[in-house]
Amino acid sequence: MKKVEGLVFFIFLTLAGNVFCQQGTLDLSYGTNGSILTNYASVGYRYIVDSSVMQQDGKVVLMGRYGFPASNVDQIGISRHNTDGTLDNSFGSNGFISINVNNKTFGYSITLQQDDKIIVAGKIITSATTTSLLVIRLNPNGNFDNSFGNNGIALFANNSIGYSVKTQLDNKIIVGGQNLDGDFTVVRLNPDGTLDNDFGFNGVVSTTITLNTYESQINALNLQSDGKIVASGFTSLGFTDQSFCIVRYNIDGSIDTSFGTNGKVITDVNAANADLIYAQAIQQDGKIVVTGTADTATVVARYNTNGTLDTTFGTNGITTTSFGDSCISRSLLIQPDNKIVIVGESFLPIDKYLIARYSDTGILDTTFNSTGYNLGNFTTNNNCFDSVLMQPDGKLLATGWNQIGNNPYTTIARFNSGLNLNNDVFEKDLIKVYPNPTKEKVMFDNTTYGFKKVTVFNYLGQQVLKTIDDVCSQGLVCIDLSSLSAGSYIIQMEGLKGVFVVKLIKK
Repeated sequence: MKKVEGLVFFIFLTLAGNVFCQQGTLDLSYGTNGSILTNYASVGYRYIVDSSVMQQDGKVVLMGRYGFPASNVDQIGISRHNTDGTLDNSFGSNGFISINVNNKTFGYSITLQQDDKIIVAGKIITSATTTSLLVIRLNPNGNFDNSFGNNGIALFANNSIGYSVKTQLDNKIIVGGQNLDGDFTVVRLNPDGTLDNDFGFNGVVSTTITLNTYESQINALNLQSDGKIVASGFTSLGFTDQSFCIVRYNIDGSIDTSFGTNGKVITDVNAANADLIYAQAIQQDGKIVVTGTADTATVVARYNTNGTLDTTFGTNGITTTSFGDSCISRSLLIQPDNKIVIVGESFLPIDKYLIARYSDTGILDTTFNSTGYNLGNFTTNNNCFDSVLMQPDGKLLATGWNQIGNNPYTTIARFNSGLNLNNDVFEKDLIKVYPNPTKEKVMFDNTTYGFKKVTVFNYLGQQVLKTIDDVCSQGLVCIDLSSLSAGSYIIQMEGLKGVFVVKLIKK
């Protein structure tokens, strides 16, 4: 089964530069020697994690396949873990819930709204030749959100599958995947779960990549700061000849013809082999970073905002790395310093998990575990990472699953990143934004640093404000946050002396 993108979790915070443990190694203070392995034998079925997200309080929500092969029943499993990795018993039943619409229920991607509500996209199989797009919204505690769709479940009999899901700032939901004709397909829903008729044709856009394309599929999508949608995946001209494919859409769902060739970019990384994008992120400068696989190697590529390969990255925009005899990259994260972290699996000659870090120029970062990567195993089978997240303090969480005997276990492992993102240190030693928490405005002294640009991000990494606001008095700058909903935010300030970032709570 296809592995979906990891949810990319940006936290734009200042680097303190203090390294307390070797970067790229397991954080031995977490769980047992750096990891938490959880078995769900008590629920009676097999639970195999595909994707994860982190809520504002640092709790981690895992989502994946739930069922038992002999039962011929496929469901969605969702679990929530506390900051120490243990199951959160306040979520569902002892930290776990299952969702079964029709015994053929599949979830492929998970994301969060700004209010921590949980969105899952996937499909249900309705017959041998038909499927329905499935989108689910849960309250933060795991209960179905009855204000969405039909008691929290929205179904669309349009023969589409959702492999990636994101939310807009207005809580409209964007789902990317494919239809049964093998086209790139993007669907936008209103906050209540109905199709948004202002997007494409009755809320749906399907794109045939080329007239002789055998199959195309979106595996990852992101929203630019201007609202445009960048969708990545693959397109194929045959059973084995698959190429990277990226399409950019305008806010209304029309193709952005200023991108690539008529809105489309096709990159054949390894001729006559399977080149697949599994995950994608957008840098603060708008450049697009993707990761996936080409033949038996992992690939990281970076594209300029117009869709051309960024020749300052890797070799003509592409870095290909073999970790063992066969490997795959399933998720990526861009650190605040623009270093790129990928996670996945190395299959041969011994099954191991993979986490690696690249510099901003696309070479392995040898400050990360001295080699730029870490290959290891918790068990003898299926040591797979499928998502990478960043904690508020800068440490990295890799999530996935492994197997002991016939029993799958979820995996959460914590790695040292070398970042020290302790906000108390930043506010005391660098710059103070006050009041924090706040209900409306915050202020900071700008006489020392002379900031020219201030950007506010929500905790999902979405830009919500970009301004130097009114001057309260000489040397003081005010930022009006009254239009924002309650939650956690990041204020990034840029000036001649560099970039400074402070975490903020809006009441």
